[in-house]
Amino acid sequence: LGNGDATRYWRVDWSIAQSLNRVDTWGPGPSNSGDGMGESRIEFSDGTSVAGFCLLPNVHQTIEFSRKTGITWLRIVGVGAAAGNAGTNPGFREVRVYDVA
Repeated sequence: LGNGDATRYWRVDWSIAQSLNRVDTWGPGPSNSGDGMGESRIEFSDGTSVAGFCLLPNVHQTIEFSRKTGITWLRIVGVGAAAGNAGTNPGFREVRVYDVA
């Protein structure tokens, strides 16, 4: 995760455009409990974004949003460590992207 500064991100690219309306994330596991990310957002290839969630240690989150079509990449961005955490490797352990009917 990341680019070496205060803003850290993870990106996935698809060769075929996707439709999606949900992202599930799982925060870092017990061995990385200080490495959650605060102030997170999801950015999409169409220029839109979804914000207002944190990637907290040991927490599963479902982020739902209006259906997006023609998406060729998404990027999960976190700014710094989650509140109260001083982790040096902020991130998450799993991400799943869905188009739920």
